[in-house]
Amino acid sequence: MKISKAKVIYDPYEWLPGYGESSVSFHSDGSDIVLEIEYEKEQLEGDKNITNIFRRDIIFKSVRYFMRVPFPGNGGFEYIGVPSQFQLGKLTEFLDSDLIRNNAQEWSRIASHQQPAFRHFSIQFLSVNIAFHVLAISVLVSDEFWVE
Repeated sequence: MKISKAKVIYDPYEWLPGYGESSVSFHSDGSDIVLEIEYEKEQLEGDKNITNIFRRDIIFKSVRYFMRVPFPGNGGFEYIGVPSQFQLGKLTEFLDSDLIRNNAQEWSRIASHQQPAFRHFSIQFLSVNIAFHVLAISVLVSDEFWVE
C-alpha cells in the first residue's frame, strides 16, 4: 500500500533519552489502543544521580486498524514522496494513504451510515526495533509518570 504526505504529529525524542526507549508494549482499552513507552531518566536525589523508570502512553482513539511490524521493514507500506518529510522515530500522520482509501471502500460496502474520519498514524521505535501503523480517529500522548 502506498503512503505519502507525511506530517509529524509528535516527537517523542523531546522526552526520550538519546538512546531511546527501554521497552514498548501495547494493549486495547475498548476501541482504543494504548502504546506504553518506558524509558530511563536520571534524576538528582540529594547528592546522587539515580536512574528511574518513567512511562508515557500514546493513546489511539477509536481504532479501526492496528498493525505491529518489525523495524526496519516496511510492513507492506511504500512511502512515496519527499523523503525528508518522513522522519523515523516520530509519530507521523499520512495525509494520503491507500489504507484510508481501502478502508473507506470497505466501509461503504458494509455500512449505510457515514464513516468516521479515520486518520493513518505511524511510529517507529528505534531501540526496540518495532513500528506501528494505526487507523484511528485521533491520538493523544499522556503526561510522564514514574513506574515503581
